[in-house]
Amino acid sequence: MEGAESQGVLTNLHLHDVYGSPNQVITKINNQEQQKIQNLRNSTKQGCRGSTCLFTFGIDPVLNKLDKNLSGLSYHRMASAGPKHPILGPPPVIESRLKVVGFVDDLKCILRSHDEFKTLDHIISFFEKSSGSKLHRDPQT
Repeated sequence: MEGAESQGVLTNLHLHDVYGSPNQVITKINNQEQQKIQNLRNSTKQGCRGSTCLFTFGIDPVLNKLDKNLSGLSYHRMASAGPKHPILGPPPVIESRLKVVGFVDDLKCILRSHDEFKTLDHIISFFEKSSGSKLHRDPQT
């Protein structure tokens, strides 16, 4: 328990050092350092580990909602072994379905109908409105 507490303190100190103190953005153009720009809002920088963690916390409810509302594609189906119950019948079939794949900032969904596309669009639109984030819908960007 002591190790976990000290790890949390280190994480808090690290995030405070990165985001709690005034910091500056340094840009390079043609390999020459330009004038420093003060980061007045202490905003999260893209590509920073903290940015990835915050995005993960924000996108997780979206992944759960999509997992509940999409039918997906069955990739494993197997009957369970066991005796037939006199009231409940045989054991249920075990099935694994691929519905949503999320990796860092990339999200792929298996859609089987136009209605599922509408569901996906509705969930993403709701996430964008509630979070202020804008998801790129074009896979080329």
